[in-house]
Amino acid sequence: MTEYITIQELAAWLRISRGSAWSLVMEKGEIPYLRFGDRIVRLARTDVEDYLRRCRSDVE
Repeated sequence: MTEYITIQELAAWLRISRGSAWSLVMEKGEIPYLRFGDRIVRLARTDVEDYLRRCRSDVE
């Protein structure tokens, strides 16, 4: 079963501000999300993990 997180939880996980997390998801569209009504936004944990893998730099 897929686990979902909030924008606030994403911000805490990435150690960024809530505004930066909001921008990353809602304005830049970097991470897919589900929206329920006007205010409820949820992100699949697997989508966040995929985003982090895409951003990873393996520079040695």
